[in-house]
Amino acid sequence: KDIPQLVELVNAQYARKKTPAYFTWQFFDPYYPTICMGAFDRDTLVGMFGLQRRMLTNGTAIGHLIDLLVDPRWRGKGIFSELANQSLGYFKDLRAFSVLPNGYGKTACERLGFRTIAKIDDLVLIKKKYLEPKEIPTLPIPSLAYVANDAYRVWRFEKNPTYRYETVQDNVMKIFTDPVTGEKFGDIVEYQKNPIPAVDSFFDRNIDQVSTWALPHSPFFPFLQQTGFASLPRERYFCIKILEQKLDSLYDITHWRLVPADAELY
Repeated sequence: KDIPQLVELVNAQYARKKTPAYFTWQFFDPYYPTICMGAFDRDTLVGMFGLQRRMLTNGTAIGHLIDLLVDPRWRGKGIFSELANQSLGYFKDLRAFSVLPNGYGKTACERLGFRTIAKIDDLVLIKKKYLEPKEIPTLPIPSLAYVANDAYRVWRFEKNPTYRYETVQDNVMKIFTDPVTGEKFGDIVEYQKNPIPAVDSFFDRNIDQVSTWALPHSPFFPFLQQTGFASLPRERYFCIKILEQKLDSLYDITHWRLVPADAELY
């Protein structure tokens, strides 16, 4: 019964609109154990705070924050902090927390003790600047990542109610239409070793702009730059909070591999 209010709260703030089906999929039919905490003024929803229990490839149980939002009229009153207090202790085995927020969320999470360890810009390729690569990176790829098995991929991509995804040689991709400009982008939301087949597939269908991620320490970063990808600044950050000192290595971004599919936005 609260889903219509979740839709209204989010869609009042963002150009990318959410549907009731998104919230059903994300919070009522999730792959990850997931909670959503709401703040109400009597019967009116004024804030929400989502939390997923994910696993890292090093065996650490980590809480990942999603869909964080407080109605602008209610900000600055401690609601976000109280939502966090109610949510972060829900799963008892968590040893760290992560979040991929925008600028506002970054500031709010830093007040909760999170440390911002990266700013993540898009890498965008325009067809006329494409240079076909001569060889694929063979350097070691950072291994610290969120666990992504077959069951996760069925939920994340096949059951996703917002976008239709397709797979080309281990690259998961989708077409995104900007709700403001109407421009169409090809998004490579997950890739393993070679994202170029996805690029070629988009270009073959007259999608002339392709977007993905690659962190600067990754061997894919210079590789994609050499093929014509250029950084497009975004207000997107990666923030971590650890609960045990022995997990200090999580604060080192060079250990991490992140892909756009790690964020609910994609």
